[in-house]
This record gives sequence, structure tokens and C-alpha cells, in this order.
Amino acid sequence: MKKLFVILFALFLSIAVPFANVAAESTVNTPPADVVYEHIRFWGEMYNVQKAIVKDTSIKKKDQTEQILNNIYFISKTILVLQTGKTALENMHVLPQFEEFRKATIFLYSEKIEILNVMRKILTEFARKTPKPGVDYSKLAAMLPQIRAQIDYLDTTLFEMTAWLGFILIDEKPDKEGHMSHLNISSEERQSLVKKIDSTFGNDLKTSKNYTVMSAFVLKEFLKGPHKSTDEWK
Repeated sequence: MKKLFVILFALFLSIAVPFANVAAESTVNTPPADVVYEHIRFWGEMYNVQKAIVKDTSIKKKDQTEQILNNIYFISKTILVLQTGKTALENMHVLPQFEEFRKATIFLYSEKIEILNVMRKILTEFARKTPKPGVDYSKLAAMLPQIRAQIDYLDTTLFEMTAWLGFILIDEKPDKEGHMSHLNISSEERQSLVKKIDSTFGNDLKTSKNYTVMSAFVLKEFLKGPHKSTDEWK
């Protein structure tokens, strides 16, 4: 994961340099710490739903219909979390060099919402007590693994984009040696973000292979890295 971050950081530098002298727009930008905090909040909400799904699948159901209805419920909760996260990002303003990352994240959330809505409609058909005339249930069933593959791809892509949250925290002002060695947040803000990650995910950060948790892990590792905070300038 550290190798992934290094590669993406190099990409960021190639994007950020042309914007180094861009004048600030009249719109007030969202503080970087707030942007990152919102993502941690979003991951926490999403992970709570994911844990509830895992717990639910371990409980024996009285019939297939009950399982389908539960799946519809959890899909609906996931969509609500995604819609909240999407709205939060839409209301944020970031520097030009980060705008494409923000838009890309919104796009991925929207795509996942659309795909989950399709899955919910399919499961709703299967939840009917009697089959609906004219509906090809075999075709609908064949669509489900395709949808799961699409969701897996979106989750992987969102995880790989975690690095932009590190980029947005880097102070573009170079140090005496010309290195971007500082963050644009204070030590207190930095510690607050780490505590939020720890309190949200706990020991799962060390063991989980869930993409949501791994995103939080990557961010925490960056926050604990060698970059100095704004109050550590010399």
C-alpha cells in the first residue's frame, strides 16, 4: 500500500505543479482537515452497514424471502450513506488541483448508487409471493453476479483514490531544501484525525481486508508519517 501511495503521490506532483501559481478563487475553500474528516465519517457509516450485513448473514432465516427482504434493507441503507457522502462532497470547495479527485469520487458514489438501485429492483422482483407474468427471472438472476463484480471494481477504485486525501493535506510551500515536507494542518488537528480513525475502526485496522477499513488504515499511516505539521515550521 505504501508503494501505491508513492506512485499516486508522483502523479499528484505532476498535476499540482502547473497549478502552483493559480490565484485563489473567490469561493472559500473547505479546510483540508474538514474534507478528510468527512471521509473518515463516511467510511465509518459505511463500515457499520457492512458489519451489520456480515452479522445478518450469520443468522439463520426462516425462508429465502426473509433473506431477500433483509438484503433490500441493507442495500437501501448503503444507498442512503452514499447519498449523504455524495452531498457532502458536492457542497465542498477545494483547490483546482484537487477538483478532479473530488469530482471523480462523486462520480464513483453516483455509479455505485445507480448499480445498487438496479440490484434492489431485481431483488424486489424475487421477493414477490407470486411470479410476475412476463418477467424473465433467469435473466435477472444472471445479472446479480455481474452487478457484484461492478461493485467490487468501484470499491477497489475508491480505495486506490484514498491517496488524494493525503495530497490535500500537504502544504505546497516548500521547506529550505525545496521539499514539500509539511502538512497544512496543526499537530492538534492531525492527532484529532488519527483519534477519529482509531475510535471508528479500532483493532479492525490491523486485521480487516475490507476496502473501507484499508482506506482508513492508509490515511492513518500517512498522518503518522514524517511530514511535519503547520506548527512545526522553523
